[in-house]
Amino acid sequence: MRLAAKKRDGGAHAGTQFLPGHQMQPERPAEPEGEQEPCDQYCYAFNDSLPSTADDRKCRNCKKYLTTLCDQIEQFIDEDGDVEG
Repeated sequence: MRLAAKKRDGGAHAGTQFLPGHQMQPERPAEPEGEQEPCDQYCYAFNDSLPSTADDRKCRNCKKYLTTLCDQIEQFIDEDGDVEG
């Protein structure tokens, strides 16, 4: 017997077949000690091409991340010009 999730247009809080009204968040691996990713920067602007569940205010989800528009780009690029991480 195979269980299939029912597709329905319920908006942002459509949920799952097991937990109606709740979306399951993907588990993210813990960041190593001392290497916390910058977040909640004043210049943060969510990248609308990502799913709304990715809006955790981390720089990697900002539409300016690693572009010339990024005010914090020095934090992400090392002395050799390589992207860290």
